[in-house]
Amino acid sequence: MNVGVAAHITAAAANGPRFTQTLSPEERASADNGIWLCQTCAKLVDNDETRFPPDVLFRWKLTAEEAASNRVGKPAADADDAASSTARSRFIAVFAEALGALRAGNGDPFNVLAVHRKAHDAAIVELRFAIRPDLRNELDEATVQFKTLRDQTQPGILRFYEREVTGHASGATGEDIVRAIERLVACTER
Repeated sequence: MNVGVAAHITAAAANGPRFTQTLSPEERASADNGIWLCQTCAKLVDNDETRFPPDVLFRWKLTAEEAASNRVGKPAADADDAASSTARSRFIAVFAEALGALRAGNGDPFNVLAVHRKAHDAAIVELRFAIRPDLRNELDEATVQFKTLRDQTQPGILRFYEREVTGHASGATGEDIVRAIERLVACTER
């Protein structure tokens, strides 16, 4: 059963999500401005322009087209292995910068994570659908832990004032986040 929908990356109408005035009507209607999504993702994408700007959608489209092109002419098992390997590599690359900065103690965890929030979330979703089904529960649990800790981080200035007023700072520490990211990355090693 096909549950996909063709969606615009930048809106076809002026009041739509991610409308780009510089595009001509022909460019707005072209396949270059389209992406194939499931019904759920299409709704999420259209309701959250901040989280899903055009550059993220164009990157998703390019990645999907590359993966499809790499599968042409290959047995299904080889194609699945290639897609999984690509998703794992991208996942590790997306988290590498944050992990390196946090391990080195460079930067406030809130700022380190905020910079890459969209990329982290996209990589988690891509990996989830690329790994074996028997590993998805483990990834889901690691994802919940990571996102919970990420949501508990506070900007450095808030932590500073909290420490000044109460003598301690609450929220997740850089070490907590490092352990959560390492747990996520471990899911790519199986």
